[in-house]
Amino acid sequence: MLVVTPEAIKYIASQMRLFGKPTGILIDIKTSGCNGNSYLLDWAPPSLSPDFLLIDDSDAKLYVTPEARKILANASMIVQKNGLGWKFDFVNPIETSRCGCGQTFSIK
Repeated sequence: MLVVTPEAIKYIASQMRLFGKPTGILIDIKTSGCNGNSYLLDWAPPSLSPDFLLIDDSDAKLYVTPEARKILANASMIVQKNGLGWKFDFVNPIETSRCGCGQTFSIK
């Protein structure tokens, strides 16, 4: 199962409050870029199946599609400083490489 750091949960909660998005964040994987896959984070739609729910904290909700659950099964979701802001990243043991910009990845 995807492990989400406490810092990432706090950041999800802060972004939900800031943008007034009570439904939470949805994680998916899409085919794209030079390495074949990329992580996609977006606001979860209100009609999303409860089966997608991974974290239901009082302040933060995180949903993961079934396809992404397979790829993220033993991964960790972190948040880290990026210039003047913050960004989510994934530490995933099945990644074999990332492109130079870090946006796409290959898997075993």
